[in-house]
Amino acid sequence: MFSFLLEQKYGNQMAVFERETGARYVEQMDSKKIHYVEWDYIVVSLRAKLNSIFGKDKEACLNKAYDQYFKRLLHKTNPKVVLLVCSYDIAHKRLAYQCKQQKITVVEIQHGVINNYGYQNVKSKDYVPDYFFSFGSYFSTQLKSLNMFSDDRVIDTGFPLMEHLAATEPEKLDIEVNDRPVLLFTTRLTSIDLYIRFIAEVESHLDPNWLIFVKLHPAEMAHSHRYEAKLKEDRTIIFSDATVNTFDLMKYSTVHSTINSTSFMESLFLGIPNIFIDDKDKINEMDVHIDGTLITKTDNAKEFADRCRLLLKQIDMQRPKLVDLSSKFYMKNSLALQLKWMEKLLNE
Repeated sequence: MFSFLLEQKYGNQMAVFERETGARYVEQMDSKKIHYVEWDYIVVSLRAKLNSIFGKDKEACLNKAYDQYFKRLLHKTNPKVVLLVCSYDIAHKRLAYQCKQQKITVVEIQHGVINNYGYQNVKSKDYVPDYFFSFGSYFSTQLKSLNMFSDDRVIDTGFPLMEHLAATEPEKLDIEVNDRPVLLFTTRLTSIDLYIRFIAEVESHLDPNWLIFVKLHPAEMAHSHRYEAKLKEDRTIIFSDATVNTFDLMKYSTVHSTINSTSFMESLFLGIPNIFIDDKDKINEMDVHIDGTLITKTDNAKEFADRCRLLLKQIDMQRPKLVDLSSKFYMKNSLALQLKWMEKLLNE
């Protein structure tokens, strides 16, 4: 997401720190190079663990190691603005702290659901970025209620990468989809057993002409064998490769399903109806969006399959309504909005 945004206009005025399959890197768009610093990150973690073995406070050791690491990295890259996601991540809290110490503007860009879960452990405003770019007013209203950011520093800028991908052709898959309907499940690490059980039940009820795509969350890649051991039908394809883009899979899909993820909002943006899997053991903050027609919910596999058949018949009529519904969550013309704000921050 960051590289897409920055390559539109800016050179080396910004540094980007992001997690990518365990690596942390700085991206300088003037050279179009990604500088991987994963080894440095490993050294930071090992140093903190070794110190904690010798009786020192583990959290204090880790904080000190991160502070040294980011201080050196910021000095090396000398950015005017730093972008990040998940500012409540332990490393990113220290990054934000070091940026503030050096008077570097920090911007957090929304990447998923906003709730109190992540921000509840942020005890000091010293760790809070200067600005937050949200997908839209629905999310910014939630964030403002947490009193982490000043209201005038929470900016609705949309989701430029998704807007871009929605207007482009999807990557060609190795699977022949042709005109077959596709059911896409996007999963989450916290609900592996429920996903496996429910998808297996759906396999037995869904018409045989349907393809079933299962896109694993990046944090689940190491658990792909658990899905493969239980989901045996040839038409069920498990995507455990992080390089396979979820948006591309959505473009091939007729119906999307998840338990509790913003991926359902992204499916709406692409005009794809959503069926939530009901996890009765947990409170689902997505329930407020269920309308009984375009967004539904069930824990019954047969009812789920029946719903898929109905949506297949109505899909052409429903797509415009779904896209219109997505405007509740996402600002339009997002790339122009984010670039406008980048320009403003760089010129301050």
